[in-house]
Amino acid sequence: MKIKIKKGIKSFLYRVGFDIDKNFKIIPLFIKNVFKRNTTKRVLISYNTYYFVDKNNIRHSNIMECYTIAKIFDKLGFSVDVADHSSKKKIDYSKYEIIYGLGDVFEKSFFYNKKKIIRIFYSTGCNPFYSNLKTMLRIRDFYHSHGLIALSSARIAKNFYFQTLFSDEIIALGNNFVSNTYTKINKYGPNISNLKLFFYDTYDIDLKQKNISLIKNSFLWFGSLGLIHKGLDLLIDIFSKHKDLTLHICGASNSEKEFFTYYNKILQKSKNIINHGFVDLRSEEFKNIMNQCAFVIYPSVSEGCPSSVLNVIANGGLIPLITKSSGLDIDDFGFIIKDTKKKFVYEAIQKALSLSEEDILSLSLMAKKL
Repeated sequence: MKIKIKKGIKSFLYRVGFDIDKNFKIIPLFIKNVFKRNTTKRVLISYNTYYFVDKNNIRHSNIMECYTIAKIFDKLGFSVDVADHSSKKKIDYSKYEIIYGLGDVFEKSFFYNKKKIIRIFYSTGCNPFYSNLKTMLRIRDFYHSHGLIALSSARIAKNFYFQTLFSDEIIALGNNFVSNTYTKINKYGPNISNLKLFFYDTYDIDLKQKNISLIKNSFLWFGSLGLIHKGLDLLIDIFSKHKDLTLHICGASNSEKEFFTYYNKILQKSKNIINHGFVDLRSEEFKNIMNQCAFVIYPSVSEGCPSSVLNVIANGGLIPLITKSSGLDIDDFGFIIKDTKKKFVYEAIQKALSLSEEDILSLSLMAKKL
């Protein structure tokens, strides 16, 4: 009953231009002139408004990303308006010289064409055309393996066509793999620039104090929505059959009901798989998990230099096992998972397990300098 009441309140607030976070803080979905600058030059950022209400919120790197982008435009002499990317507010696009960001607000701007507006698409990962195909192929693989269509565990982009194809510029989070997913599909499209993602440096863990002999078989999956897209199913299938290995799971949302309906019994039986739920990056729990794991594993089919992986590499010195499509260059301090098939994921795990304790410490020290 409480959940229904909260959903009803959230729906009402959204219709009148507000959101509500997990702590019941009211968040406006549109904020005008966030830095109170007196200028005729105006830019609209379509992303999120959280930082401008709660500066201590570090639930996701996109909160700090949006603020940083806004500060850059402020320094360039623009008056900055910020909208939540999914806001339903009717916006007068004629007021702006530049529109920056993503989402529905950005997409709708293309239907205003009475004056020239520079549009910069801020892509948080691979080309949505590429990503949508790859996520659905993973859903198909899961269906063939387990007989269930778990669509809520995909990551399907919607309403992205104009921003992807019509924008003047694209800033893509991630490495050259990410930008290549744009150029291969649309050779004559917008100019593309790469950008490394933000992460939060919350702890300075002494890696030399880690008891590597105890944690050398311990892995961490640290993610969010889209559990099959991000390969958590593959890991549960593998670790549930290898009791000598330990898998810690952080950030897996129980809102993906098909996924957890299928895996609940397996998770209950598998004492070597520990589901922590959401973990605050500033908490002792996060610090403890960093000290209990040697590796972070993330067999995702499409990312843009995932902040979740960067956070645990930078804070805990965890050695990454990731796919090329994660969009993160790990140089010589990690392992690339060749493909999102179970055998290739297990192959990468075996390579990690073959490391000596000295090698694990050496690679961890290298990783933490990322």
